Amino acid sequence: MKKNNRVKLILLICLLISSITFAKEDDEINGTYYRNIRGMGMGNSYTTSALNEAALLYNPAMLNYLKKTKWSVFSPGFGINADGMDSLSYLKEIIDDIGDDKLSEMNESEIFNYIKEKQKDMNNKMINGYTGNFTGILMKNIGFGVFAYGNIDKAGIENPVNPKLILNSSLNMDVPIGISTKFGPFRVGASARYINYLKTNAEITTTDFMNTSMQMFGATKHEGFGINIGSVIGGDRFRIGIAMQDAYTKIDVWEDSKTVYPKGHPKQGKIIPDDELDESELIAKYFSNEDLNENSEIPRYSTYYKGEQKVMPNLRVGMSIYPKKWLQLSADYENILNEDMDGDGSPDDNPYKKIHIGSEISILQDTFNLKLRLGINQGYPTMGVYAQPLYFMGKAPTWVKVVLFPAYLMREFEFELVDYTEELGPYAGMKPNHIKALGFSLRF
Repeated sequence: MKKNNRVKLILLICLLISSITFAKEDDEINGTYYRNIRGMGMGNSYTTSALNEAALLYNPAMLNYLKKTKWSVFSPGFGINADGMDSLSYLKEIIDDIGDDKLSEMNESEIFNYIKEKQKDMNNKMINGYTGNFTGILMKNIGFGVFAYGNIDKAGIENPVNPKLILNSSLNMDVPIGISTKFGPFRVGASARYINYLKTNAEITTTDFMNTSMQMFGATKHEGFGINIGSVIGGDRFRIGIAMQDAYTKIDVWEDSKTVYPKGHPKQGKIIPDDELDESELIAKYFSNEDLNENSEIPRYSTYYKGEQKVMPNLRVGMSIYPKKWLQLSADYENILNEDMDGDGSPDDNPYKKIHIGSEISILQDTFNLKLRLGINQGYPTMGVYAQPLYFMGKAPTWVKVVLFPAYLMREFEFELVDYTEELGPYAGMKPNHIKALGFSLRF
């Protein structure tokens, strides 16, 4: 009888995955996820190796493998690409000049030459980076926490003929709660997430600087709930698993637009007095030498509700083996559904972009708990290092723990570094993005 119940449960899970996977919708969008430094060092392999907070987002079934309860007080991480390191100072100069209102003193020709000169200095290099933090608690079969992170997807100046400043970024909050259990050899899990993030997609030309100097950045707000599911079979030596991020995730979208006048936001044709206009609208009005009204074609930002949209799911499979206690080998294959995960308008069907291979080698486990990580992400090598500098305090004599009590409290302090490369183009090898990142955590 118990065996039949297990078979029914497995079939139910398979049917659930199938129904969610193939229930396509027209208005699907790509989502955003927290970058985990351990996973980056291991080539972005997560499905059967996420034994930290990454389990809540990548495969909640891994919560069943946790052996100790961990409370993360803070766990910040920072990363920036190599091109960004070279050009960050130039972009900072532009932002500072905008903040100091220096560009308002220039005419259109001077602004054009100013941006063109900065574009020459940056040499078409785009900044890509992130910062993030996790605070929460993880224990066997259950986890809860708050991820707060920001991404710079693209920042820089392109097009030397008619230079344009680009800033695509996001501020994100992800609040998941995950549970898992074991049915025979299968570990299954699910996490429910509250999602709230703000995206900016600004492309600013010299005309924008002149006409809308105070309203040049539009934004899109996303808020909703999502479900991740996963299953793993195996023990301490070998595991194989399947997981689906955003198995069923729907979000409400609000968009700021200076070019779209959606239904429900009509222009009435009423002349707007000068005292009701902000500075940018006054500049636009007198620069164009015409009255500004709600029928005017002069761009003005309007916030409107775009509707409910479904986030595209990411179906992953993976495996891990532990040939030695000090060695872990992992591999993932993601986006089996060929969804447009990078939002470039075409399916991601290149198989080489989906391959992730990683390893973790543990040494000095009784002193610094040092771990070396090597991997291959989309054909590019990754490497990282992890250490707990005060780990040895956990096994120190009692009198040492008393005398050096602050150091004893910090024994779970973790430090991580990673050198990581990802593919930004549609095919592996087209547009590598080389990122260096560091992180540290305090856990109890």
